[in-house]
Order: sequence, then C-alpha cells, then structure tokens
Amino acid sequence: MNRSVEVCFLPGELEESWLTGRTVIVVDLLRASTTIAHALFNGARDVIPVESPEKARELRDSIGRDAALLCGERSGVKIDGFDLGNSPFEYALFVFLTAFRARLLPFEPTLKPRNTQR
Repeated sequence: MNRSVEVCFLPGELEESWLTGRTVIVVDLLRASTTIAHALFNGARDVIPVESPEKARELRDSIGRDAALLCGERSGVKIDGFDLGNSPFEYALFVFLTAFRARLLPFEPTLKPRNTQR
C-alpha cells in the first residue's frame, strides 16, 4: 500500500476536491484556538467566531453592548474599537471575574477555518 502525507499550512492552500476519498487530520496550532480556550476557561459564556470586524460589531449590537465584548486582531494587533485582542493573557481570570464574566465574545481572528460559518 502506498501512503503519503500532504501538508497545507494555510486554509487557502486547501482545495475541497483534494478531500474526496481521503482521511484528513487537522492540527490547529493557531493562537486563536488557545485564546478561545482561555476565554472559555476563564468564564466567557460563549465565543462566536465571525467573518469580519463588521460582523462582530453587528453581532455585539444585536446582543447588546453590555452583554458582549468585541475580540479580535489583524496581524497580531487588536482591532481598533475592540475590547480585547488575541493574546491569551488578555483573557486572564481576573478580567472575567470583574466586568466581563458570562459575556458573549464575538471573535474575529486574522486566520480562520473556512467551515467556521457552516
């Protein structure tokens, strides 16, 4: 039996036609995953990945400004007007035990899986 391993480092490198009849393993080493895990561990009620900063703002406005924090980054820098960036350290326990506990977090990372909105 001939076996091979193919690697894609970015979601944009993957073509859906390559997946047919194959076993696929996804290893996500992105900072966003770690940050989301920290947010949930430290008391966030939900983290909702969104497609763009605009979608994050729309979601926050529909939920209510007091019920959601805007979280996300562009190239590792917090987006202007957002409450938190993408550093796990920003999601420390003391933050959620004070003003932010049990809030929804619309989250907009630079790199995100194509399936996020499916």
